[in-house]
Amino acid sequence: MNVDNNLFKYLEKLLSDEAKKADSNTKSRTFQLKNIRAITGGDINQAFEVSSDTKRYFVKVNLASMQAMFDCEQYSLETISASKTIKVPQALLVGCYRDWSFLVLEKLSLSRMKKPAAFAIDLAAFHSTTYESFGWHHNNFIGFTPQLNEWDNNWPDFFINYRLNPQVDFLEKTNDVRGLKQNLSIISKHIDYFFQDYNPQVSLVHGDLWSGNYGYLEDGRPVIYDPASYYADHEVDLAMMELFGHPGERFYEVYNQYYPIHPGYSVRKKLYNFYHILNHANLFGGSYVSQAQSISADLARLIS
Repeated sequence: MNVDNNLFKYLEKLLSDEAKKADSNTKSRTFQLKNIRAITGGDINQAFEVSSDTKRYFVKVNLASMQAMFDCEQYSLETISASKTIKVPQALLVGCYRDWSFLVLEKLSLSRMKKPAAFAIDLAAFHSTTYESFGWHHNNFIGFTPQLNEWDNNWPDFFINYRLNPQVDFLEKTNDVRGLKQNLSIISKHIDYFFQDYNPQVSLVHGDLWSGNYGYLEDGRPVIYDPASYYADHEVDLAMMELFGHPGERFYEVYNQYYPIHPGYSVRKKLYNFYHILNHANLFGGSYVSQAQSISADLARLIS
């Protein structure tokens, strides 16, 4: 999809208005757009860096029908920021212009530096942010797949009812998932197998924490972005970090000192990552569908 250049003229005006609000004594202060650079690598949105002589912003663009996705991302970023535990990009503007929706973020300068110990400490502090129940304040998105949320005091029930079941229901619209559903029925009936001697605490989580959604600033500070947040078992983030990439053993050693990892995590992480494989099956199809079917069979066999 080719983004209308008028969108960027519209954003130039909005960013100028924001600049004036930030410095009411300098009415002439404006954001004069000098450069628009497309950023490749994303599967869900188009992304751009827009800049003036002194300011840079990161802009995500999608169809106007997807504004709710950006609204939810802004809410997650603001919630994480309010925890004062780990760095996230500031969400500055969200809205629609004609056929396009957009999210304007603080442009971060990332480095190749890796400080897994610092990341572990910050993430453990972030996961210590708690709430009354598991769930979230509204439905949101994982990629562009709807992520359903209610409040539930029973974490295993929440994970089955609001994570696994909806993904399988989505997948059933385009694939034969009879075997997968049979396996999920077994998993659901015996879900307590995965939680023996373990009582998950309510933790604020990123929700989609693969290696492409965290990094390090030039000063070495860890930063996370592109969240699909909710209140969950903290292990869901730890598991996702092992699914596509790996933060290294040092990360887990330090994290465990600040937020102890239960021994049963080694079994539960496959259950938790089943959710993400199902989501990838819905987003991208192909081999992810057979992978989801295979994982469901492995989990069912594990129980039996």
